[in-house]
Amino acid sequence: MALVVSAIQPNRSIYSQMIIQGEQMTIAARMVSIALMMSPAVAAAGPAEDANAALDRWSAAYGSNDPETIAKSYCPDAILLGTVSPIISEGTQAIITYFTPIKGSGNKNAIDERRTITINDNAVQLAGFYTFTRMVDGKAVPGPSRFTMLVTKRGNEWCIAHHHSSPHVLPKNCRNDEREAALVGGHHARSPLYRASPRET
Repeated sequence: MALVVSAIQPNRSIYSQMIIQGEQMTIAARMVSIALMMSPAVAAAGPAEDANAALDRWSAAYGSNDPETIAKSYCPDAILLGTVSPIISEGTQAIITYFTPIKGSGNKNAIDERRTITINDNAVQLAGFYTFTRMVDGKAVPGPSRFTMLVTKRGNEWCIAHHHSSPHVLPKNCRNDEREAALVGGHHARSPLYRASPRET
């Protein structure tokens, strides 16, 4: 009878090991939970961040002075109202044509100030000031300008659907050469399409 009772008794050594292993797993789980609570939260990028990243890519692309690279920042059916253009540039080819004069020029762009309005998960409006630097006879000529952009999500990519750019309004008491720099320093020398308005003559 004693043999039967001995046979059904649990193996104390295995049982003890199971308890120890269970306690170790519990401790490890608690440590992981504490580490997660103490680590800084990683914020997922949202529409505003994605749209501003698209703006920064455009600015960098402008600095490449390559019209095709710049055009890739725009949606295929984008509308551009250029700083020195009297016409609407619509679509990839028209945008390439608009930026062709800056090819190999050394022109640069820097975003000075921006504001962001999130319309929805797929559309963001940006507005602000930026400065174009145009190289003239080896000298850098700044062209302070202002912009608005509608940046939209197409598939998995964000692109510029609408871009309006114009010279920054300067104080009335600034010199004529400063006004001229603001007018034409934006992208390139006056385009053949450019026609001065009465206020600019």
